[in-house]
Amino acid sequence: MLVVRLILVFFKVGFFAFGGGWATVRLLQEELVIRGGFLSQEEFADLISVSQITPGPVAVNMATYLGNKLGGFMAAILCTLALVAAPLIIFSLLKKFSGWFSSFISPGRLDRALNLGAVVLIAGAALSVIESIRPNLSAVLVGLSAFIVIRTTRVSPLFVLVGGGIVGILLFST
Repeated sequence: MLVVRLILVFFKVGFFAFGGGWATVRLLQEELVIRGGFLSQEEFADLISVSQITPGPVAVNMATYLGNKLGGFMAAILCTLALVAAPLIIFSLLKKFSGWFSSFISPGRLDRALNLGAVVLIAGAALSVIESIRPNLSAVLVGLSAFIVIRTTRVSPLFVLVGGGIVGILLFST
């Protein structure tokens, strides 16, 4: 029953997650932590970390990892398929009825509206994650330093990530 609930959560998130990637994180937090009780806030922050360092889209990685953790290999496949099924259905329907739909709203206006919604979801997810990890001054300084290096130099983000990881290990390992 747990796996069926998890699959339905990922289908629902896939259905409402306009903007993909980080826009889905806030919805996943709502469904997995607040409503569903599948994870604590700390476990969710860890899930985000694991999903970021794994190649591929964050939400897909989250679905695969959590499905595997809570229900095994088959649950991982089903959760991932549930997440991507809804957008495929929506896209197919929009494509089929695009002429009729465009008589009500221009694609450009719809795109701008959905992008604005995605920005709000991403900001909400970022704030929730920051609140859950309760960063100290050292962590904030490492994060700001990494941001400044990436924005002002040509250093590869991969090197900044590795460097930040090394600094984090040195600062925070006990």
